[in-house]
Amino acid sequence: MKFETDKGYFGGQTEQELKVSSAYWKNGCFAEYARFPAENVHPVDELSLQMHDIEHNQLCELASLIPAMGAANAIGISAGETVLVLPATGFFSSSAIVVALALGARVVVGGRSKEKLDALIQYFGKEGRRLTPVVLTGDVLADAAALRAATPGGKGADAYIDYSPPMASQTTHIQAGLLALKRYGRYVYAPL
Repeated sequence: MKFETDKGYFGGQTEQELKVSSAYWKNGCFAEYARFPAENVHPVDELSLQMHDIEHNQLCELASLIPAMGAANAIGISAGETVLVLPATGFFSSSAIVVALALGARVVVGGRSKEKLDALIQYFGKEGRRLTPVVLTGDVLADAAALRAATPGGKGADAYIDYSPPMASQTTHIQAGLLALKRYGRYVYAPL
C-alpha cells in the first residue's frame, strides 16, 4: 500500500467539513491508495516492534485512543480517581473508558440501555470490575443522584468525559453528569 499525505479529514459536522472529507477521504482505507493528513503519519521502528512482540494491527488500534487520551490529558485524569463517561456505549466513549482504565481510574459508565451497559462490562472482562454501570432515565436529578451514588462513598466523580455529538447538546445526561461531579470536578466536552 502506498501512503500519500494530504489534508485528509475524518467526517465532520458542517457542510464544509463533510465536503472536505468526501473529497479527500471518500474511500477511507478501503482504497488501493490511502491518503492521510501529514501530521498523522509517523515513521515506525520495525526492530523495536519485533523486540516488544507488537503486531502492526495493534498499532492501528492506537488511532482510536488518541482523541480519548487528549480528552483525559485535558482534564488531568490520574490513578485512583473516579471518571464519568457519558454516554458510554459509543465508539469514542468506549475509547475514553479504555484510556481512563489504563490511567488507573475507576469509571462510572452511563447509558439508556441496560443490555448495552452489561455488554460493555462483559467486554472489558476483569477490567470491567472497575466499571460501574448506571442506566440513565432522562430525569436530570434522578440520573445525577444515581451517578453520584455510583461513585466511592457517593461523593461524586473527580472528572467527566462527554463524547456527545453536537446534536445531543440538549440531552439530559450532560446536566446530570455535571451535577454528579465533586466540588472542583473537571469536565471535558469532546464532540466529534
